[in-house]
Amino acid sequence: MHRSHNRVGLLCALLTLWALPAHADPPNIILVVFDDATACWFGDYTTDAATSAFCSEAYETPTMDALADSGVMVPVAWAQPVCSPFRASMMTGTNPREHGVGTAADIQDFSNKPSLNAARPNLARSLEAGGYTTYLYGKAHMAGFELGDGLATHPSALGFSFGRGSLGNLDKTSDGDVGGDGYTDWQMCNFVTGVCDTETTYATTFTIDDAELVLNNAEPWFMSIQFNAPHSPFHAPPPGLITNDEDCNDIEEDDTHVCFNRAIEAADTELGRLIAHGDYDPTDTVIIVTADNGTPFSIAVAAESD
Repeated sequence: MHRSHNRVGLLCALLTLWALPAHADPPNIILVVFDDATACWFGDYTTDAATSAFCSEAYETPTMDALADSGVMVPVAWAQPVCSPFRASMMTGTNPREHGVGTAADIQDFSNKPSLNAARPNLARSLEAGGYTTYLYGKAHMAGFELGDGLATHPSALGFSFGRGSLGNLDKTSDGDVGGDGYTDWQMCNFVTGVCDTETTYATTFTIDDAELVLNNAEPWFMSIQFNAPHSPFHAPPPGLITNDEDCNDIEEDDTHVCFNRAIEAADTELGRLIAHGDYDPTDTVIIVTADNGTPFSIAVAAESD
């Protein structure tokens, strides 16, 4: 496993894998992206927390720790400052100066916001050309409605075979009407048909539920799991996904980093459920974990003052 915080040259890493000596069966690839999380929030990276003003105290991420212990940890990497530029860089292997997405896409007002051009060479098409079926589950956040049938269809325009999730952050909707309250009331869109509706399943759980359906599909496949977690709105995850069920909804503003921690822990738990699933060969699957950008300043300040 390549485990990195904030990594722009991801396409290069995947193309390096592709350039290795030919396998009789090319490996499946699971790419996991956390949203707004500096590396020191994750278990094996929390040794950095003592010297960082951006992280809270260490806590449990057993799935991530197990992956790191059996794979490769990347201690230093480049990042983009906000979501959409990273996602466009991840898809194209280029920097914002080249792909043109220099700020976060606004799914409600895109008139002055750049979108990733679907005609650019990208990761999904490169892997598809190599025989992969490609899937995207979770947060897309790369484009506006000017690309054909709408933002909801943009991942399929990029070359993904199928996927579902949110167009942007969970408290935003494309029409201001469907969902948009948070992790248990959000606008879920089918990235192929463009149909969107309100979803009340906890977003992190929904993403992994969808991803599990791919595991027994025809191989090889590439699955991009783009968690909304731990991005705001800050919340208390459902019982069973975290070790401490203290309610975050009424917590003081200075303690929002506790909710941030728990959202990561819940995602770690759900990622463990996917990895432990029996419908795929883990010895023939590459797992890459990264994050789109660093911790929000408000969370860093709350952690530092704790």
